[in-house]
Amino acid sequence: MKPGLILLITVSILIIFNNACEKEEKDLEKPEVLILNPAQLSKIRIDSTFKVNVDAMDNVGISLVVLLIDGEMAGRVFKPPYTFEIKMGSLQSGLHTLMAKAYDISDNIGISEVVNIEIVEKPQNILKGIVTNSLNEPIEGAVISVSKKGFKSSFLTTPSSYDISSQVNKKLLFDNADNNNSFNYDYVTISKKSSQTIDEVITDIDGYYEFIGLTTDDYVLTCEASGYYFKEIEVVQSEGISEYDLKLEMLDDLQINDILVTDLEYKIKVEWEPLDIPSIEGYNIYERHFFYYSLEGREDSKSLYPVFSVWSKVNLSPINGSTYEFDAEEYNGKYGICVVPVNKEGTESKITDNTIKRYLDLKDKKRGIILFRGLFYFPNPIYIPDSSHEVALHMRFYYGFIPSSTIDKWDVYISEDSFNWEKIGGMGLGSGQSGGIMAKEDYGYYQSFSLNDYKGKNVIIKTEPQFGNTTGFELETYIQEYSQDGTDFEPLQDIGNTTTGNISFNSNLNYGSVDDIDGNIYRTIQIGEQEWMAQNLATTRFNDGTYVPLVTDPAIWSNLSTPGYCYYENDAAKYAETYGALYNWHAVNTKKLCPAGWHVPTDSEWTTLITNLGGENEAGGKLKEQGILHWDSPNIGTNETGFTALPDGHRGSDYGDFFYVGKVGDFWSATESSSFNAWFRRMAYLDNGVLRWETDKKCGFSVRCLKD
Repeated sequence: MKPGLILLITVSILIIFNNACEKEEKDLEKPEVLILNPAQLSKIRIDSTFKVNVDAMDNVGISLVVLLIDGEMAGRVFKPPYTFEIKMGSLQSGLHTLMAKAYDISDNIGISEVVNIEIVEKPQNILKGIVTNSLNEPIEGAVISVSKKGFKSSFLTTPSSYDISSQVNKKLLFDNADNNNSFNYDYVTISKKSSQTIDEVITDIDGYYEFIGLTTDDYVLTCEASGYYFKEIEVVQSEGISEYDLKLEMLDDLQINDILVTDLEYKIKVEWEPLDIPSIEGYNIYERHFFYYSLEGREDSKSLYPVFSVWSKVNLSPINGSTYEFDAEEYNGKYGICVVPVNKEGTESKITDNTIKRYLDLKDKKRGIILFRGLFYFPNPIYIPDSSHEVALHMRFYYGFIPSSTIDKWDVYISEDSFNWEKIGGMGLGSGQSGGIMAKEDYGYYQSFSLNDYKGKNVIIKTEPQFGNTTGFELETYIQEYSQDGTDFEPLQDIGNTTTGNISFNSNLNYGSVDDIDGNIYRTIQIGEQEWMAQNLATTRFNDGTYVPLVTDPAIWSNLSTPGYCYYENDAAKYAETYGALYNWHAVNTKKLCPAGWHVPTDSEWTTLITNLGGENEAGGKLKEQGILHWDSPNIGTNETGFTALPDGHRGSDYGDFFYVGKVGDFWSATESSSFNAWFRRMAYLDNGVLRWETDKKCGFSVRCLKD
């Protein structure tokens, strides 16, 4: 070998050796490795297969990537993509660690951060929700059923072709021609219902329901609850939890079947079997009264048409129990009774032909009081008895009795103050009347209007005639009290002359007040420069607290020369509230009878009052209570002063007898005319006068006090 060649080879070897040494020194970097998927703390179902994606980089090159699960090798990949498909069969549920290692061609090793994962059991599919009513209250005990979605159709007559998908939940009518060319009509019912129920649950106290383990599919959810309308919806069960809340509407067509109606004294008792339905709030009672009237004394023997009242609720608020009593408005005819459930929404069930009704016959057990006839052209002031019985205004019309008249219909009004009028009905022969019922031919017509809302009140009743084209009619009007058996009525007089009831003051005036030592409160009225009591004195004590002797015995009264008082006919319950007490003049003369700051007027003070009102011939009309509530007819007092003088009558001095209630009002003065007599003032029902007389001091008269 030539020396030059040897040198060349030696140099080349040194160069190669040096280059190798330089490469080995440069590749000391470890690969970078990162687990891309799954993310930290991922939950992975045990029945699934999941992929682990790894990213690895190196300055020279990656020769191998290894995946470790819980420190054990689970797979290796030599070239990208570095993806590992892991089956869960070998892993238990719980926490596990993932870690990846990457090798380069120089055997440098890179290690990833640890990724923690959780292997979980396969979750069960759950279908759940809450059932509520329209008030958002939970419904306990609702039955929830779930079934596969599908069509179920029942055909009585199957048409040759029909698209049922567009007619679900409908009841269809088909014509079916037979061989004789006659037609029958059959119904087809089509509904979205499964042929088989998969499962059924009942809601708990919170209205909650739950189905577990349903496969992922389309279902029909059906809900039924007592007192609520049936509800059906389509649902989709996906993997995991599916929630469907249901809202039910309350039934409004519930019916009560078991009803007992009993005729009690003055009342009707209704008993029923309540519904065991949570959605029921209570019950309403409705009555319908069938009036039967006959036209007595008619030569043609024609009877009146019966008047049928509309269904009317008798209770104010829903009844929680199963029994109720109410006053019967009329006792002549037949009562129809029904019980109507009311749900929590306040919606009551409808009264239909299918509603159970009970009927009770109440015979004619009424006792009538003829009050007035007429009402043609002027109002009638009356007092409505404060009776435990029912009170009604009855108006009877006879057609064709007044040939010259063209009035054929009437409206009836009532007022407590003569300014504010309420229309309580209408009646007549014409078809255009308001609120009335047209009479038939010339039978006559009988209409009734309840006055129960006006019991114990002074009212004014009037009619306003309307003009038509008939020959007219005659009007008869009266008030009746009704009882169950006609008992418990006191001997009756004309209602217009009754001695009980409220006082009819002048509503156009402003009254003051004063009270006495007994606590009685009296209205007062200013008349000119004088202020008078507008009510009769009723005290039982003098203003110093000592008692005025009550004397009922007629013999003792007729010989009394000391103070004493009594009530008309010795009946305080009947007369005291309206008329006050009757005092002898000896009680007046004590100067202690009126409240402090007041006194019994002298004769001259009475004269001042009467003179200022136009004198003795006119003053009485201005002082007397208006109408015939207490005064006998034809009292024409106007009470324009507000004094409201009443016909209290008096007690005589000779035998202690009582006289003239309803006819005269007698009032003491504080002035004596002799050792035996004293002056008083009298007003009577027949005229507008005020009489100045003297009489025995032992007489019992009313007292009006005058302010000092």
